[in-house]
Amino acid sequence: MLVKNLGVKNKKIAIPIIILLVISVALCLGLGSILSNSQTSNTQPKSIVYGKETAIEIALPFAQAYAQEYNRTLTTTKATLRETDRPYWFIEIGLETVENPESKYHLKTPGYEVTVWADTGEIYHQCVIPPYSEQDFKISLEKAIEIAYPITQVYAQNNNRTIATTVTGWAGYVDSRPCWQIDINFETMSGDEKALHLVHGHPYGIQAYAVTIWGDTGEVRSQNEQGYY
Repeated sequence: MLVKNLGVKNKKIAIPIIILLVISVALCLGLGSILSNSQTSNTQPKSIVYGKETAIEIALPFAQAYAQEYNRTLTTTKATLRETDRPYWFIEIGLETVENPESKYHLKTPGYEVTVWADTGEIYHQCVIPPYSEQDFKISLEKAIEIAYPITQVYAQNNNRTIATTVTGWAGYVDSRPCWQIDINFETMSGDEKALHLVHGHPYGIQAYAVTIWGDTGEVRSQNEQGYY
């Protein structure tokens, strides 16, 4: 009888325990799903409204108009998302190589570039990618960065900005003379820092500092902020 009574008691206790386990597992699974969905949504940049394919569709007409004007053919398309204070798509559209271009500038250009804001789909920048010959550049990209960096450091110190690790170098020509444009990015500012800059009259939308250097002599041609107000 004792054994039988214990068995009955165990059964009575086991039923609610099993029910509690089922409820606990269900709650854990539901909570895990919610957390998973929450984490997934948080990792997706909220300000990126226009995706890669849409950005390319926005950019293509500009390159097509250029190609049509100079009887060129579009080839490859590359879109890169650059996430700064305001993310944007940098789109490079290649142009076919022209044999014996007879030194005509628009027959040497390797491609067309368009920058599209990822939050609004508006065009931020567009231009032809200039042709250049490595023989024209006596100053290397690395040397140009060495020249540009101290100049940017002075600006950063005077305006309480921190230089980031990203540096971009562009090769081009101004009046048929080779030059480098070196863009040195700044770290993203916090809300308090932005407010402080507004109080002191400094634009916090400045994302980088650009220094243009002559590619044949290494002299500084120009320097200015890069960003928006």
